[in-house]
Amino acid sequence: MNKVTLWTVLLLSVSAAAEPPLQTPPRLVIEITDVKGRMRGGFAPLDTPATSPETASIRFMTAVGDQQPRAADGAIVVGIGFTGWTEGSSTRVVVLLLLAANNGDTSSRIESIPFLPRRELTRFTLAAGETRHLEEMNALGVEPLIVRAELRQLPTPGGAPPTAPPPAPTSVKRSRDIRFAMHLIDPGYCESVAVADFNNDGKLDILSGEYWFEAPSWTPHKIRDIPFTNGYVDNFSDLPVDVDGDGYTDIVQIAYFARRIVWLKNPGKTKDPWAESEIEAIGPTEFAFLVDLNNDGKALEILPQFTGAASSPVLWYELRDHKWVRHVVSPQSYGHGIGVGDLNSDGRNDILTAKGWLEAPADPRAAGDWTFHPTDWGQTGTWEFGFMHVLDVNGDGRKDVVTTIAHASGVLWIEQAADGKWISRTIDNTWSQSHTSALADLTGDGQVELITGKRYHARNAAADASEREPLGLYWYEFQRGTPPTNVSWVRHIIDYGGRAGTGLQMVAIDIDGDGDIDVVTGGKTGVFLAENLTAR
Repeated sequence: MNKVTLWTVLLLSVSAAAEPPLQTPPRLVIEITDVKGRMRGGFAPLDTPATSPETASIRFMTAVGDQQPRAADGAIVVGIGFTGWTEGSSTRVVVLLLLAANNGDTSSRIESIPFLPRRELTRFTLAAGETRHLEEMNALGVEPLIVRAELRQLPTPGGAPPTAPPPAPTSVKRSRDIRFAMHLIDPGYCESVAVADFNNDGKLDILSGEYWFEAPSWTPHKIRDIPFTNGYVDNFSDLPVDVDGDGYTDIVQIAYFARRIVWLKNPGKTKDPWAESEIEAIGPTEFAFLVDLNNDGKALEILPQFTGAASSPVLWYELRDHKWVRHVVSPQSYGHGIGVGDLNSDGRNDILTAKGWLEAPADPRAAGDWTFHPTDWGQTGTWEFGFMHVLDVNGDGRKDVVTTIAHASGVLWIEQAADGKWISRTIDNTWSQSHTSALADLTGDGQVELITGKRYHARNAAADASEREPLGLYWYEFQRGTPPTNVSWVRHIIDYGGRAGTGLQMVAIDIDGDGDIDVVTGGKTGVFLAENLTAR
């Protein structure tokens, strides 16, 4: 039996035990695409009508690793089947979620499905005779496909129902592209980067992992040795802050594998080594940021994003009297992705997570949990976000979210609707591994742009062909149309197809003091400065 026939049998088996059809039955349509939206298959209609109004819109998505597939809109997952094949160097995998209406007896339907016994519901085939379990998908680095199923009202013999005309193309004003000169600061492996004046000479320097690079010639100075573990330099964030108040900028560093957060004292004009002090032995921490959580207008608090393996709470660290004070705001973490911003416009910065947001109380230092507002951010399935920026994109007075998909394809903004719901809107889904991003006014028009880029070998997964796609750095401008809530995004290229990519951090700052915003990145292909040439 070929694959398409098998898919049909599976889905018919779920639908066969349905209630009598509606008077004008819609039909189940299945479309299969990759994460970039390219069609990979599909079929319609099946000879099974809709079962009830609760199943009028069923959409679901595949997932890998510890992310569990989920269904919505009146349906529940009653089984999972896998099949796959190879296209060149890429392994394609289809995950079939077998759905039933909430009022159905799901267990009997699983048993009645031919060709897929219960014990095989968590297996899939990569090649003839080769199988892997679901929990090994992440290690294999396979790229999931998206399976969408919808009940649609298809044409009847009496004539097709009227359809709305396609929307007219939207014309937008494209800002002039910006010329950037790419400078390789250091060719070594890294994941992190920071910018600050580390020697107090009035010039901004660059720091990444084991070295800081003195402006303007970028002379390297060794800080310390950092272990190289599993293909990573074990330092996943560099956060510049004067911890001890001596006037010299120190650095906070995050060890993922060693599970430690430390700060290193800048020796200043002495020749002493950078002395290390532990903030906390905790982790793994995938990335961390300096943010403003005590609402004093200064981004000096540490906000780590722990992985699921850490089993750690959501917490932040505040620098008080030259010591780091730990504030726990939730007893558990909420997945891959974190951010800070005043989401409800009450004058206090809240914490955003992949599964909802934590509302800051009147006193953010007060003991006790912050109020958690769960949401899926309008996503189908569970995504791994990077940093989640808070920004009113469409000018309606409500704060929206701008973010990226760290380990798949996607740059997106998430609109906060008037009823409080979240609507996910794609900015760009033509490339993958956008793990870090920044907001800055590149054009000088008073409106920030989104800056991001492709991370090289994000998970060192040999089977993930997208990790070897061309690297690129990009910036996106958004424009409000008529009405202003109609938003268009325009992509501009900083660099493409070269060696420059990103890691877990990037910095957008006027590093050379010429009045325009430059971009500094660090990743496994090196540390780079994208010099903005607008002022020249």
